[in-house]
Amino acid sequence: MSNPPNQKAQDKAEGQAAATPSPGESRDVFVPAPDIEVGPFKVRRFVDGDFVALSGIGHPLNHIAAIADGSYKFVPTGKDCWILCWIMTRPRSVSKEKIKTSGIAGIEEEASDEFGDLPIFALNKLMVAILKQINIYIEAHLEYEPNKKGEQSSSTPSSPRRDGLRKKDISGSQSNSSGAES
Repeated sequence: MSNPPNQKAQDKAEGQAAATPSPGESRDVFVPAPDIEVGPFKVRRFVDGDFVALSGIGHPLNHIAAIADGSYKFVPTGKDCWILCWIMTRPRSVSKEKIKTSGIAGIEEEASDEFGDLPIFALNKLMVAILKQINIYIEAHLEYEPNKKGEQSSSTPSSPRRDGLRKKDISGSQSNSSGAES
């Protein structure tokens, strides 16, 4: 069974159309953040797997809630800063391999050698760039929170979720899934 002669052309056109990003916010979610240059370093984009790596080595920035709940404090000095700078200034494949082969001790040693002698202003600039990349990563996530005790969950068909979760908008006001402010 063969395809009609114009089927190949149609398949090619559909493939090109699918590869072309649509305008708007959904396109921006899939566009990788560009590296940020800080002196001789390039801070790459933050990805989900970075939380796994940071968790595996016991870093305080080991989950997204550490930023949201304020448990991670911006400290542009010391071992935790050096490790974060080391991880974010090289491809993920390098840090993954280093964790496998040398563990936390290997990363601590390399991070200390590379970033331990930098002046505080250089570490501060690196941390600002890292936090920018993390913010870009976080902005791509929808924020939901459970209904407060005693609130009735919404089950309207237009609700994106029917499990009693509420969407929190950017301004900080909360609305249930039917759109009513609370």
